[in-house]
Amino acid sequence: MSVARFGVLVTLLAACDLKPAPAKQKEPPPVAQPHAAPQWPPPQPPQLQPQLPVGSGADDGAPAKEVTADFVTHDCLDAAAHVIDLTLAGITDPKEQVIQGRKRAMMTRRTAEDCSKRPWTPETIRCFASADSVAKMRGCDKLLD
Repeated sequence: MSVARFGVLVTLLAACDLKPAPAKQKEPPPVAQPHAAPQWPPPQPPQLQPQLPVGSGADDGAPAKEVTADFVTHDCLDAAAHVIDLTLAGITDPKEQVIQGRKRAMMTRRTAEDCSKRPWTPETIRCFASADSVAKMRGCDKLLD
């Protein structure tokens, strides 16, 4: 036997002894991540401290602070609503009534803020609240100076 045949024979024998590669295994399905269990009882939102309006007497004897436009008194709000109602009632043009009627809340709020911020005197507030016409309200304007 020649060396070349011997090499081929050894190669064939070696190839027969080898086992084929194992079959490719399927990957296992992904494992589902456990969901976080809902908290019970559900978490509560943080409790906010109520903010008391300036000048409400809740400041433990501290000197009164300047009233800002974020706060209006009930008397000023009532007087402002009355002023705006009388003013709107005096408008004769129906289109203008509709336009100004849409602005009623804004005008009432601004008037009440002005009353609270200046502040209007109790006499001035009573004058505007008791006026039954626009002409009588004009007389109350003199009390604002």
